Amino acid sequence: MVWSAAFVAVAICLVAASGTPVKSPLKFVYNSPWRVCFAMKDVSKLPQYTPIFDSKTECDVFGKAAMDGSPCIGPYSGVDPKPKGIWTSDDCHFSECPKEYVCRNGLSGGECCVPENEKLHEEGTSDKCPNGKKAGGVVEGGKLQVVFAQTCDHLLCDKKEDCVQVNSENIRSQI
Repeated sequence: MVWSAAFVAVAICLVAASGTPVKSPLKFVYNSPWRVCFAMKDVSKLPQYTPIFDSKTECDVFGKAAMDGSPCIGPYSGVDPKPKGIWTSDDCHFSECPKEYVCRNGLSGGECCVPENEKLHEEGTSDKCPNGKKAGGVVEGGKLQVVFAQTCDHLLCDKKEDCVQVNSENIRSQI
C-alpha cells in the first residue's frame, strides 16, 4: 500500500458508559513519513509484511524504535540544502534551503522540510478540534490517546461524535 501524501487525521472514542476501556476492533499501522499510527478497520489489503498492531500504544512504541532519521514530518520534499559559501556540508548551519522550505538537521545531515506538513501534523495530532471541542480517541493505560486514520471509513466513530474536517487535509471525530 502506498501512503498518500495527505495527512488525514481522525479521532474516535471507544469508552464504555461505565468509563472502562472497550477493546478496540481497530488495528494500528505505523506511517513513517508522518510519524503517526493510523487506525484501520480493515487491514486485509495491506502488504503481507506490514507491521500491524492491536493497540495504539504498541504501534507508538514500534514507531519510536523505527525512526528513520529524517528530521522532516511528512513525505520527502525532494529538495536538499545547498551549501553556503565555501562549505560543502549539508548541515543546516552551513547550508540553506529555498525560501518556501525550512532546513532541519537530522541524523544524516540537513534536509529541506515543508512547513505546511509540520502544520498539518500539529493540527492533526492535537487533542482539540478547531472549534475547541475535545477530540475523541481510545483509552489505553488509563489515558485517552487521539487516534488517526486516512479516511473516516477506516474508523468507528461513536454515535455521539461527529467527523469534522480540521483543515483542507485533516478530518477527525469530536466529542
